[in-house]
Amino acid sequence: MNFDNIASKFPKGFPVEKLPSGAKEESIEVYRICRTGHVEAASFLPTYLDELAHTKENEDAPFDIGNYSLSTYSKEYDARKKLKFFRGKQPCAIVAKGTTDPSCGIVQRTKERTGTKSSHIDWWLYEGALPHTYFKEEPLL
Repeated sequence: MNFDNIASKFPKGFPVEKLPSGAKEESIEVYRICRTGHVEAASFLPTYLDELAHTKENEDAPFDIGNYSLSTYSKEYDARKKLKFFRGKQPCAIVAKGTTDPSCGIVQRTKERTGTKSSHIDWWLYEGALPHTYFKEEPLL
């Protein structure tokens, strides 16, 4: 992907030059943890904009382009596992299922960049993207 061609789609100040070369516009069925308890814009903020996500670990860490992404998971099991973690701090958190619509930004399976085995997928959102409109709440099992 030619990042010069898409740079204008991202918010001002977004580090486009740090995006991984493997990132692309792609539709992937994914799960998202909605810590507000609702499928709404406030539950679909990238880490660097999400006040609930600011922790000592990611504030003090060296620069990681992953902190500019919206976290999703391709496997329900991984999402449910993360949900249990978040419910310790935000008991109203839910899981939503949807698609990484290309109109909203570019994605990359995190394991392609880091070598981890998680089903985590980074989704870097374009300015004005409305990713929550492509998701529905998943019922608890």
